[in-house]
Amino acid sequence: MKKTLLYSLAFLLLVLFSNCKNVDNQNDNTNEKTESVSFISKDAKINVFYFHGTNRCVTCNAVESNALELLNQDFKDKLDDGTIYFNSFNIDEKENKAIAEKYLISYSTLLIITLDSEGKEVVNDLTDMAFQYAKNQPDKYKELLKNEIDELLK
Repeated sequence: MKKTLLYSLAFLLLVLFSNCKNVDNQNDNTNEKTESVSFISKDAKINVFYFHGTNRCVTCNAVESNALELLNQDFKDKLDDGTIYFNSFNIDEKENKAIAEKYLISYSTLLIITLDSEGKEVVNDLTDMAFQYAKNQPDKYKELLKNEIDELLK
């Protein structure tokens, strides 16, 4: 009985997770043209990008809505003056294919992108943390995201 329940739970989690991933393996190689294109705001110190598909689960929505809530509550002045830039991209839409290819995105992903001292992009993937906490522990998610942003603002 316990094994059956455990297997059922594992299967349910697998189904839920795979629905969220929305994997598209049609183009595993990045386009060299895309590599040279910049999608980040050069004026921003921190670029927060959330990538998602058209069909979104509750957790996918929670990742974005809680990030936006945090940014608007704790970093409103930084959003307003352009220090922090947020954008959400539907990777199923044609106009977002190039950015999805550049960052090798094929499922819901939360990235923080900054520039190093030489002007090269530094990509910090917070997807695992976001999906672990955004829905069931939103305060913890916001705290961890805030800590990441505070560290980058130093």
